[in-house]
Amino acid sequence: MMARMSSEEWAQRIVSKQLGEIVSVHDNGSESGMYDLRIGSPDSPQVAIEVVGAVNAAFTETWNTGPARGPVSVQVEGNWSVTIGEKCRNKTFRQDIEVLLQRLERRKIDILRVDSRLQYRDPELFDAFEAKGIMSASRYCKQGSGIVHRNMPGAGGAVDYDGVGVPSWLSGFLKGDARMDVLSKLRRSGANARHAFVIAAQHGTPWPVESYFSSGVQQVPSQPADLPDPVTAAWLVPTFGPRGLYWDGGTWHAIELRSADPNA
Repeated sequence: MMARMSSEEWAQRIVSKQLGEIVSVHDNGSESGMYDLRIGSPDSPQVAIEVVGAVNAAFTETWNTGPARGPVSVQVEGNWSVTIGEKCRNKTFRQDIEVLLQRLERRKIDILRVDSRLQYRDPELFDAFEAKGIMSASRYCKQGSGIVHRNMPGAGGAVDYDGVGVPSWLSGFLKGDARMDVLSKLRRSGANARHAFVIAAQHGTPWPVESYFSSGVQQVPSQPADLPDPVTAAWLVPTFGPRGLYWDGGTWHAIELRSADPNA
């Protein structure tokens, strides 16, 4: 979805679909500090909309330069699956993992978890794997072709079906120092209504929020969103679920995302 249209284009379609209004691109690059979208005329906008992403940059970079590129082949006897952390250096992964897995095979270790128990039992082995950002290794085929599959740990825990954690997270996110530019653009817009449109990538929010959207938004949150001035309304849409949320300043609304995507 997001690979085939920009964040602003996606937001434009969703807002237009939900509100039944014509949403225009405002930031045409003619000036610095322009907000992204608007409803109404450039000189007298009714609604100003700024699009912002909630992304775990370290996770995304490690994923894109590692697991997303597929398995690697190294000089070991078996086939392995390894879990890497955000500090894993994918540029040297092939060389690093070859040496580490050869070490495990010599010791006839098929499963390794780099945790406190390993640190206590074998601090040298723990340090070797931990220093390379390897969190676990499992040999699923003893006589293989040296294929190593990389993956990254997922979040886990109880699913927040009711969206209890959504309002407080959204409020805290928009009040964060990194969003001061968002607030500044909306404050200078001169619009009667000022919307923050938050696009949440996977692992870009805490697990309760991610689990809520992954479950399909079965009901809207019961608590209001405490939005920072000058934001009067907020949108929170995931890149990985079928539904998002719209807080109009007084009420939560569940919104269908796929109907706003012509490629869905």
